[in-house]
Amino acid sequence: MTETRRFAYVAVGTDGRRVRGQVLEASEQAAFERLRRQGLSPLKLRAVAVGTRATGDRALRDRESAEILLSLADLLSAGADMRASLNVLLSRAQGSRVAGACRRLLQEISAGEALDAAFARTLAPRHGFVAALVAAGEAAGDLPQALRRAGEMLEAAIKLREQLVGVLGPALIVLLGRSDRPDR
Repeated sequence: MTETRRFAYVAVGTDGRRVRGQVLEASEQAAFERLRRQGLSPLKLRAVAVGTRATGDRALRDRESAEILLSLADLLSAGADMRASLNVLLSRAQGSRVAGACRRLLQEISAGEALDAAFARTLAPRHGFVAALVAAGEAAGDLPQALRRAGEMLEAAIKLREQLVGVLGPALIVLLGRSDRPDR
């Protein structure tokens, strides 16, 4: 079995912008060819130590996870397969956390990882319901609807959190302001 290594790259995208990221491949040549197939023109490519992460590999925010889930649902509903859908999202979000997450999902799924486990680890490690919905959608044969529901649930949680901050924020300021006053 061929050992894969992590390669950091700087490339120029089809839009002329510089893109930074990392890919897992067996050799530098394979990494270069993969980047070219993705429509990138590599400027710099180097092997990096395991455990080093690219800018796009930081943890996702809930809003970014919801965006990925809803976009995947739309692409799958339109007839694309999972790998093609992830490649579309990857090309749209080059150099961002979203691109890093799509890249990791694509690598894990291509390596044979179960879909629900890959989603749980990559998109929403704090939200167990995402993996459960992905597993249920896959079992029921309606993965796009399951992804859409997971994305909508994340969006609802974000909205609720924002509303709570909006309502409770002023009350906390009043309470904190009163605690600074000396007793009379």
